This record gives sequence, C-alpha cells and structure tokens, in this order.
Amino acid sequence: MQISFMVPPHVSKPYVWLVEMDGRRLGINDRHEWQVESLGKVSPLNNEQTCILAIPVLEADPRKFYSFLKGLTPTLAEAAETFPLEMVLKVVFHTSFSGYWPQRALEWLGANEAPVDKLESELRSFSINKAMPQKARQTAYMLVRRSGV
Repeated sequence: MQISFMVPPHVSKPYVWLVEMDGRRLGINDRHEWQVESLGKVSPLNNEQTCILAIPVLEADPRKFYSFLKGLTPTLAEAAETFPLEMVLKVVFHTSFSGYWPQRALEWLGANEAPVDKLESELRSFSINKAMPQKARQTAYMLVRRSGV
C-alpha cells in the first residue's frame, strides 16, 4: 500500500488534501475537520464507518506523518492536533480479523502518538484474543501495563 504526503497540499475548495493512499485522500475542510475522499465521495472522519477508510494511513511512519503535518503552514499544522487517530485505532481493534492492522496500530501507540489510556479496553481485549499473533498480544499487554491504567 502506497502512502504519500502531498507536497504541496492539493487545494480543491473547500478541501485541502494532505495525504494520498491507494486512490483515497485525507485532508481537511475549511472548518479544519478531517475528511476522506474515496471513489469521488467525500466523507467526514467522525465515525467508525468512515474511519475504516483511513486505516491505510497506519502504513506511514507515525513520526513522519506528524512531522509532515506540523511542517505545513501554521493554519494547516493545526490539523495535526485534530486528526482522529484514537477513533482510527479503535476501528482497527474492533474490526480486524488478522494481526496486520493491529500490529500497525500498536506501532503508532508505541511511538506515543495516541493515548494508551483511552484505548485501554480495546488493548486489554486484544491482548487476550488468541486469534491474534502472540507478539502483538504481548505488545498490547505491555502498553497497558506501562501506562499504569
């Protein structure tokens, strides 16, 4: 899966597209709300159904993703603070049938890009799900232990 940061960002009023990923684009609207465009349809990233479309962003290195966002103009850099990462990660833990996407989510959590305490329930459930890879389950368990929740 190919993720690319759009430099310069693609402006298509009222949207500013920032990330392209396999035919989808992530960006913000003029109210600084995150949006996803897929198959020509734009949807707000404000619920689990639309956040499913944003899961491929986890292919990016989390540090590079936030560094890219923070390196934009001050107005666009504010988008880094509002990206719905917590919701995207919850969707991953709620919907994944393989260990691939949860492992990517755990990498983002390990990079301290999302608050572990807000995902405690999902991580605890994941850590005891025997259908998932043992290493990933152990990582989830350790993240919960380290967070002290």
